[in-house]
Amino acid sequence: MKFMLTDRKLHPRAKPSADDFRKGGISRREYLAIMAGFGVSAAGAFALGGLGTSPARAEEPKKGGILRVAMNVKGFKDPRTFDGVEMSNVARHCN
Repeated sequence: MKFMLTDRKLHPRAKPSADDFRKGGISRREYLAIMAGFGVSAAGAFALGGLGTSPARAEEPKKGGILRVAMNVKGFKDPRTFDGVEMSNVARHCN
């Protein structure tokens, strides 16, 4: 077996270690330590050990709640001299 992005071959003990892990012979922590010693990334170790990501499930949205919005407010001055959109937004919301 080879790494996908390089020409380096996978360490010969990596696959048997993954098999031992799947059978419950070694703990997850020990398995990751062994694979790191073989030069395999955590993502690669999880893929070899069958710990890939599971598909995401859609959750039912919750209704209600509070939406809080914050805004940085500069000193308020004459509306005719506003020099940015933020100041006019504040003026609209304050009335």
